[in-house]
Amino acid sequence: MHLHELQLHSKPEPSLVGHTGVTDDVASTVAGVGATSDLFLALRYLVRAWRECTYNGNGNCGKVREAKFFTDFDYSFRMRRVVHLLEWARQEEMPVAVCDALILQLTRLLRKREPLSAPGPLNPVWRVIRRLSY
Repeated sequence: MHLHELQLHSKPEPSLVGHTGVTDDVASTVAGVGATSDLFLALRYLVRAWRECTYNGNGNCGKVREAKFFTDFDYSFRMRRVVHLLEWARQEEMPVAVCDALILQLTRLLRKREPLSAPGPLNPVWRVIRRLSY
């Protein structure tokens, strides 16, 4: 059984943070721990400008669909969702293969998020923000 074959009886929970929360998460990650409020605010505005220039709701005008922004950067929601599905799969006594696939997905999310947790220039988002600032 594959993850895409699972049929849940409940709707997925909506993202609780929306644009602002995810934009703040990206800005604070890039700013690093101990960043001044001025640095955080400046990065927040740059990340917001980058997000608005790159993404929109339906991908019109040569922009990327907004859902891609959330897929790429809203890791907290995705990790909560996988953990929720894993708890559900165990409670419903789903086959071990389903739980293993969910654990693998959670591991992949953690690995992908790791570079985005790097401070300053080590973070891949930093390069994009630097281009916006010139």
